[in-house]
Amino acid sequence: MIIDDIPSWFRQIWGTIEGAVSGGVSVHDLWAAAYSEAADRGLSTEHWDIQWMNALRSNAAEIRNSSTNLRAAMDRWEATGLEQSIMPDMWATPWFGRGSTAEMGSEYYHIRVQVELTNPEFEAGVQGAEETITQWATIQTRNRPYTTSELDLLIRSWVPRKKKSTPEGTVVSYSMPEILSV
Repeated sequence: MIIDDIPSWFRQIWGTIEGAVSGGVSVHDLWAAAYSEAADRGLSTEHWDIQWMNALRSNAAEIRNSSTNLRAAMDRWEATGLEQSIMPDMWATPWFGRGSTAEMGSEYYHIRVQVELTNPEFEAGVQGAEETITQWATIQTRNRPYTTSELDLLIRSWVPRKKKSTPEGTVVSYSMPEILSV
């Protein structure tokens, strides 16, 4: 799938489509969520085509399935202590990615993960500050991790920064990792 082929109104609601598919909603509920998001954004739905919705739904399902496979490998590693290889069915190429032919020359990956971080405000003694903060992070890398321990090390060594300033906390734990080839 090539980004230029997808109408702009579908690109603008990708997050809704991906979230709905990840949540396992029915096709009817997916369309309802997409129409609702389009209405909220003031987008016209007059020329919506089932082909584009199916293509994006299929891509979202590929991402969901690869994430499920990756989480299963991470769980096996944690439960047994046995290293798990990260196989091709554990990462996906989103519709906005370069595609397998372009990837052969220069691979680039996004590791998306929900992280729990230490809260610098709590550590500084700010009254009422939570001890930890949970947020989604995207870690960019040219080197795809090949094993679960490499992925774990990559995530745990990630340091969140705002505009390349001082670190904004340290990773305490993480969940829901995804590997996207972009």
